[in-house]
Amino acid sequence: MKSNVKRPSPAMVIAIIALILAVAGTATAALNSKDKKKVKKIADQEITAKAPGLSVASAGSATSATNATNAANATNATTAAGANAVNGFSVTSFNHRNIAPNYDSGFVDLLGASGFHGVRVQASCTDNGGVVNDNANMRIVGTAATNGGFAVVGSTSASNNANQDEDQNFNTGDTLALKPATQNTQGTATIQSADGSKTATITYYGVSIILGLGCEVGGTVTSNG
Repeated sequence: MKSNVKRPSPAMVIAIIALILAVAGTATAALNSKDKKKVKKIADQEITAKAPGLSVASAGSATSATNATNAANATNATTAAGANAVNGFSVTSFNHRNIAPNYDSGFVDLLGASGFHGVRVQASCTDNGGVVNDNANMRIVGTAATNGGFAVVGSTSASNNANQDEDQNFNTGDTLALKPATQNTQGTATIQSADGSKTATITYYGVSIILGLGCEVGGTVTSNG
């Protein structure tokens, strides 16, 4: 006759052993080495079987995580190799490259028309009439988030010409050049809201490809909101 009594699971066996030890006290608390190995083997098997479905609410370190103090990849992290937010600052990158004869007819929004956290970056690559360097222009544009705020740009060209410009009332539609047309340039720009609570930093470069073949600009934006 077939029995309907189910065998206890390994997890149940471990729980029963733990209960017996707790009730019996120190007199039976010490398992012999053979029994210890059996219990450890069962525990290891249970952990291995259930590990793929386990989750951790928070972790000091993780290879990949939604939130972590340290992570190789994370949505939010204190330090991370790749992250959308680091220490409360959101980060994004932009790049724009055109090769002749595919030039821009005007400025192109690199972070969308509404920008990234109110930061709007535009670029334009236009033909310079066959001259050695094409025109690679880049600028920031004021949005509703920057109204009454402050913007400053500091850049250095390939010929070591330093340039600094600022707008102390950076309103919607206002523009501030990041890169002169025909000069290879790298630099930073900072935008601060009117109340000083929000700051964005843009690190960028712009190059005109030699022999009149095109242009490229790129960089990153870091913002606290």
